[in-house]
Amino acid sequence: MEVLVLSDKRTSKFSDPLRESDCEGVVVVPDDGDLTLVGYLDLLIETIRRLCRSKPNVIVGNYTGIVGLIAVVCGRLVGTPSVVRMGGDPLPAHRERRDEFRRRGEYTSVLKYTVLIFTVRVILRFASGFIVVSEDLKERVAPQVACPPSQIVVVRPSIDINRFHNDRLSPARTDEKSPQTVLTVTNFRYEGKLEGVRDSLSAMQPVLTEHEDVEYIVAGDGIYRDEAISYADRLFKDESVRQRIEFPGYVNEIDSLYREADVFLYVSYVDGYPNVVQEAQASGLPVVATPSYGVSEQIEDGDTGYLINAGDVIAISDAIVTLLDHPDERERIGQAARARVRTTGAPEVIGRKLRERLQTFVR
Repeated sequence: MEVLVLSDKRTSKFSDPLRESDCEGVVVVPDDGDLTLVGYLDLLIETIRRLCRSKPNVIVGNYTGIVGLIAVVCGRLVGTPSVVRMGGDPLPAHRERRDEFRRRGEYTSVLKYTVLIFTVRVILRFASGFIVVSEDLKERVAPQVACPPSQIVVVRPSIDINRFHNDRLSPARTDEKSPQTVLTVTNFRYEGKLEGVRDSLSAMQPVLTEHEDVEYIVAGDGIYRDEAISYADRLFKDESVRQRIEFPGYVNEIDSLYREADVFLYVSYVDGYPNVVQEAQASGLPVVATPSYGVSEQIEDGDTGYLINAGDVIAISDAIVTLLDHPDERERIGQAARARVRTTGAPEVIGRKLRERLQTFVR
């Protein structure tokens, strides 16, 4: 089976399992990462050239942006099924960002997201099918698309587990005086992520107040980061407690944060199948999270993490304290989570699933 993939971001999430799938895959990306109009025009021209030389069985657009639109248009032109990969629910996300930029008076960004909304609508109407990252996302997307539900297939993201490990689990670790670290990795581009961090900070308030040896790190950047910092400033009046909360912004070598953490805390009200939960599990971290937006498909409660109902900040606090106070429980859950990711998220495993799902679209 020949597969032509168009991608402009997170290409490895698709290309790594594609290499392991036994498909004859070609991945086309913008030259030198050029994401301007000229870059996308060059990508369109290169796609047409390849289609003139050889007609693939399937054209895949990696995400519902311009590359997704190019995949759909080219598929229609040559009579090849066009499939678009979705990592989240794009329409409400784009509407939220458009409205936020309108409130801020940033009208260039308003125009950008207005165009993206139109682009997504075209993709939802004319794509032959969709690859989504979770069953939860499939349920949310199904009412929006024109294709039959059978043409929406689930293929979860792969992960390079060898990139992640946790120094806290090393037998050589003897420094008992270093602080215990609770870690959240998120992005602040969406209000649903901000709301999740607010709940996380509220849950951490009694933990930090009663445990002087605990610190909380919230990594990530975006337009709502300053609001999260302001919320922390208002919530934590005691400076000795507030100074144990860090907002380092975007961290390029994110695996270094996982490596030094003891517990991973993740609350979000917008997601598809959060990569950060999978990365934390690959690092051997016990995860405390809410079950919605695909997370319940990543965690078996009490086995590979703790699932707490959204908004129950007391239960979140209790779960964190249990893990901090019981290192054997941390290690048990963390190792079970890492084993789960090794079994379910390896590129060769996802590659086999990808090939099987792509057969759905071959005529």
